[in-house]
Amino acid sequence: MRIRNYRLIRIEFVIIFVLMIMNCAVNNKNLIDYPPKNTYKYSENILINYEILGEGAKTIIFLHGFGASLYSWNDIKFLFPATEYRLYLIDLKGFGYSSKPHDKKYTINEQSKIIAKFMESKALENVTLVGHSYGGGVALLTQLRFLDNPKIITKLILLDCAAYPDDIPSFIDVLRNPILNFISLNLISAHYRAEFTLKRIFYDLNKVTKEKILQYAKFFSINGAKYSFTQAAKQIIPEDYERILQSYSEIETNTLIIWGEKDTAIPFKYGKKLHETLPKSQLEIIKKCGHVPHEEMPLQTYKLMEAFLGGTK
Repeated sequence: MRIRNYRLIRIEFVIIFVLMIMNCAVNNKNLIDYPPKNTYKYSENILINYEILGEGAKTIIFLHGFGASLYSWNDIKFLFPATEYRLYLIDLKGFGYSSKPHDKKYTINEQSKIIAKFMESKALENVTLVGHSYGGGVALLTQLRFLDNPKIITKLILLDCAAYPDDIPSFIDVLRNPILNFISLNLISAHYRAEFTLKRIFYDLNKVTKEKILQYAKFFSINGAKYSFTQAAKQIIPEDYERILQSYSEIETNTLIIWGEKDTAIPFKYGKKLHETLPKSQLEIIKKCGHVPHEEMPLQTYKLMEAFLGGTK
């Protein structure tokens, strides 16, 4: 993996900053708790948590970003008319309420295999697959699995998508470093880690609410999360990534790429690069927005998605 110079500076800053606050403690006993919704049995020891909303004819599957959960779509999911859409919001393996087995199978390839099997188990067709950041990478690999069957996934929507080996956000790089990983996951409270991360991926800090921090902190501290986060970070670059990168140009699916103008986690240049690679893509920029447009600018994000799904753009 190529590491950019500014990323090294970021990591050095994180070391200094973490050492300054490593003795801080936050009481997490009041973290928000959400009951699991539905479960898909992928294997004997892997249950995938998901939520279904709506009864419409248009099917959309949502895949969240690294360290997040299906609850990251809370700000946008109710904007989709229930009579028109049927939404499947999925917790990826190792995240949210999905299983976190100690099997060391946390590659993006494995995640895409699970999503493909989920779709097959539900006999889904004409699906719009939505992925944010890490989930965007999973969405791309899932689409590659169905190249020979274009009726399964008919549209892609990628938000600030992690598509290249040199665009890994710094907060994932921290987990890939053994020393920083130990400090971050063992000496810093889940609440503080959530607040620290959110304030670096949002552009408008006023939108980093206490409720949102609590929501993320809950899943940072859930049993097994330390292991699954670490493994997913270590295995984030597939061994066959060069082949995967070359395969992007084979994706003929109509694709909407949405990017936050002020994204510092995965800069806009990677969105432009992806747009130039995917043959049938369009690129939309949301101004004054960071890495999570569906949380920071949900209405604007929804309008772009709805126009794309309705065929008006």
